[in-house]
Amino acid sequence: MLREALKLTIRLVNRSRLHTILTLSSLALGFSVSLLAISFVWGELTYDQQWPSSDRLYRVKTTIERPGRAPQSYPQTFGPLALERERLEGVEFAARAIGQWDTISTGPDFEINHVVWGVDPAILDLMPLDFIAGNRASALNNPSSIIISASMAERLFGR
Repeated sequence: MLREALKLTIRLVNRSRLHTILTLSSLALGFSVSLLAISFVWGELTYDQQWPSSDRLYRVKTTIERPGRAPQSYPQTFGPLALERERLEGVEFAARAIGQWDTISTGPDFEINHVVWGVDPAILDLMPLDFIAGNRASALNNPSSIIISASMAERLFGR
């Protein structure tokens, strides 16, 4: 039965190659557009949903416009803006964060490139994190202190 269906399919493909190519390419195009649309909608609906007040969290960005050049957007703002939150209507709380790629090393044999975020201690009030070790009260009081995830700690220091 399967052999007969395969023979019939091959005969139809050989008889009308252009029609087969058009049909298969439109099927592939429709399938890929559907997957892209689904992934876009899924990303928009689940973005930052791990935070309890995600509907009230916003990330401010900067757009710089120069004469004769296209506007450039950056997903960060100048540091003093967070300090002026009392003068901004509707802003309940603000914290500064800046991310950059950096090399993390735990010795001469191990180095990785990873995004490192410099943040205000106030970020812990906006995004409550679960601590495995240490405590929230003194987590970022020292300028040289860090917070890392359990998976990153295992990656850097082993078990």
